[in-house]
Amino acid sequence: MLILITLINNNLIFLGVNMDITLLRHGRPTFKIRGWLKSSELGQMINTYEYAGICGSPTMDTRDHVRDCNVVVCSDLPRSVESAYRLGVKKIHSIDEHYRECELPHFNSGSLMLPTKLWVALLRTLWLLGFSKNAESISHAKERAKQVAYHLIKLAEEHQTVVFVGHGVLNYYVAKELRSLNWRGPKRPKTSYWAMNIYRYR
Repeated sequence: MLILITLINNNLIFLGVNMDITLLRHGRPTFKIRGWLKSSELGQMINTYEYAGICGSPTMDTRDHVRDCNVVVCSDLPRSVESAYRLGVKKIHSIDEHYRECELPHFNSGSLMLPTKLWVALLRTLWLLGFSKNAESISHAKERAKQVAYHLIKLAEEHQTVVFVGHGVLNYYVAKELRSLNWRGPKRPKTSYWAMNIYRYR
């Protein structure tokens, strides 16, 4: 961290503060998206996925990066919380349901059967086009991502370095908001499990 301060008319003026926000996707879930499902079974599949834990471990470089940061926050879903502890975090600053992944819409009934992976891709595409049955709308998700970005910035102003152990789609919209506020970082965040995307404000 580097802070430059000057005195003008007896007032302290901050010329520059280095702040970092790391958007980190959780580890690989134990739940595997495979097989075939009827449309009526989608709700149960999504619920099972939401509350699954994780398997595997992050690299030492990722653990070292998180260890050197001052604050870690995550969603209240098991795959986010477990990932934080797998990263070696001793104390999570905050665990919040507002940090959850953007919900996947789904049908309540029907006998149409498709491969589960195809269902997931199809439903996410429909969500992007405005379909939001049993889920938050894309406009609501974007607004939520904006609020998450503002909260992360506030934490960065207080603690300089922040790690958000989040989710693929939400991280994308948070990153987009950070860039719109002049934070420098990847335009298209990496989406692999344990992927880190660092955004800096100078």
